[in-house]
Amino acid sequence: MNRRLIGRLASWHFAATERNRATLLAEGIDDAQIVVTGNPVIDALFQTRSLTQPGPEMLSVRNKTADSKIVLVTTHRRENQGATMRQHLRALREFVEERPDVSVVFPVHPSPAVKEAAAAELSDHGRVHLIAPMGYRDFVHLLSSAWMVVSDSGGIQEEATALGKPMLVLRSNTERPEAVESGIARLAGDTHLDLKRLLLDAAADEAWFAHCEGGSPVFGDGTTAQKISQFLLGQSRLAVAA
Repeated sequence: MNRRLIGRLASWHFAATERNRATLLAEGIDDAQIVVTGNPVIDALFQTRSLTQPGPEMLSVRNKTADSKIVLVTTHRRENQGATMRQHLRALREFVEERPDVSVVFPVHPSPAVKEAAAAELSDHGRVHLIAPMGYRDFVHLLSSAWMVVSDSGGIQEEATALGKPMLVLRSNTERPEAVESGIARLAGDTHLDLKRLLLDAAADEAWFAHCEGGSPVFGDGTTAQKISQFLLGQSRLAVAA
């Protein structure tokens, strides 16, 4: 709602994707006011990865998972809490038990519902690491080190797509359909059996991992801020000339 209210006041709309442009057009925004630039969060992702070093939290994770492929897990959405979350986490535990080469790293959201589900389904396993939420820097390095991502986060769908990390989305639908269309993300649905099957299929799907390698610029290529600033500078020059 706030985005649409602000949209009525805006002179320019910097859309992250072509789908976003289509949404604005459907709302009656003039196409001449829309510029597809990507999302500046991808700029922040690439800059953080290239300009910072992992901190103590990330180094600790690396030590614990040195001989494993990391499955990075995050889940917290309200619609997943309760029985659905328990089923997802149970499927992850069973997957790890069947794959001795895999470790799960789960920065647990502070929500009591998430903490309870994580403790009930994932505690007391040597290759499942329940850790406190990380700061952005360390999380970017953790995401960059992951072999596969399992999450219900919208933002992580964008980041995983940009980094080329195969991702199972803990939902039946997503507001980032571009991630699925790119072939990097797959919807996991709501049930234990759906996720368990997808995890096993994904782990054996070398072609999927090869496809994901290198990522997709569908949400941005790391130059969004530059594109926006150059566009606005051009507009200001036109205004002065007029």
